[in-house]
Amino acid sequence: MTRILTATLGYPRIGENREWSTWLAQYWSGTMGEHELLANMAALRLKGLAAQRKAGIDWIASGDFSLYDHMLDAACMFGLVPGRFPYAGGPVSTALYFAMARGTETAAACRKADWFGTGYYHVVPELGEREPVLAENRPLAAYLEAKRSLGLETAPVLTGPYTFVKLAERKDGGSLENWIGRLAPLYGQALRELAAAGAAWVQLSEPALSRDMPENELAAVEAAYAAIRRAAPAIRIMLQIPYGPAAHYGRLIRLPVNGIGLDFVHGRENNLAAVLSLGVPAGWRLGVGLIDGQGVWRTDLQEAVFLVKTLARALGGACELALQPSCSLQHVPVSLAGESGLAPHVKAILAFADEKLDELVTLKRALNRVGTVTLAAEEKIHESAVAVRNRPLYAKRGLSVESGWVQTMGADCMRKRIS
Repeated sequence: MTRILTATLGYPRIGENREWSTWLAQYWSGTMGEHELLANMAALRLKGLAAQRKAGIDWIASGDFSLYDHMLDAACMFGLVPGRFPYAGGPVSTALYFAMARGTETAAACRKADWFGTGYYHVVPELGEREPVLAENRPLAAYLEAKRSLGLETAPVLTGPYTFVKLAERKDGGSLENWIGRLAPLYGQALRELAAAGAAWVQLSEPALSRDMPENELAAVEAAYAAIRRAAPAIRIMLQIPYGPAAHYGRLIRLPVNGIGLDFVHGRENNLAAVLSLGVPAGWRLGVGLIDGQGVWRTDLQEAVFLVKTLARALGGACELALQPSCSLQHVPVSLAGESGLAPHVKAILAFADEKLDELVTLKRALNRVGTVTLAAEEKIHESAVAVRNRPLYAKRGLSVESGWVQTMGADCMRKRIS
């Protein structure tokens, strides 16, 4: 029998009431000190992890939270501070971190760019002015915080080497292959330290692998992951490919990793065809991204059940299935609980982050078919199909929400457009 579990790639970082954004504004204006800011952010970070555990998620990501942006976090992790900012090495200070993000009177901020068509803008790292080192193992810090504060085993997530370099600005004119080769040992070091701390899994997010690439770049990916595996043989690696169909699937399933997460929302047709044709290596974990991590509409769980059963039959129990969102949930608001102005029948067709977690758990319970729990899950599945049929009416009209905020760039947030 195919083992089925639930998983996440990330959770909204801004809080239900945009408190994340408020605290940043207060810190930048000088009305909140650094110690208070970091303490507040830690509490919010742990609250998100606890919410996922309470929802019943089996495999929770850590390391997805950020004070500003995850690509900036990765740049700081490797000490890749632009030369125009003073930096003596070691962990990047909070002041320097925000200077890179927002600029100073004497140094321009790092450029921003759209993140895979999501409307979220990431910081563009600058490569070539400093030698990369593992300045601070941020995924390790996130893993240990969850373990020590909540007793929670997590699967740390960080941007993978190909996506990081592909989206960066290589100011030295160096090749993509060269930079991936230079960073791979540092990724290996970070993963080796995670394994030594007790982490069983790590998630490397590679959305750039959802786009076609030339042979030289694909070869560089293969060399990098081989180097990472040699450096960290003990930890299991989940290769996550959100925001579209995995390009070169046949080559990717030969990488020395232990699982692959695919987007079955925005890349459903191609990904399904690839899995049914080429399979998944025995003993791997297949991440089935069947809940839309970008949209706010409720999922048709009847259709989702059919997809999971199709995959389970095709794979014949050779690997386990992790039901997950198509991408990080950072692109949707936290919860519908704060939407007091929406009529019940309107709320019934929507799903923010917390409701999407419930969808995942509902699917797992229905598929595992455990007693009376199954009856409740099957009722929710039926309700979801009805909600999806009613959706077009409201999609045409558009809906107004009170607290459906999402991050766009830095501390800037906007109400999620529901239409």
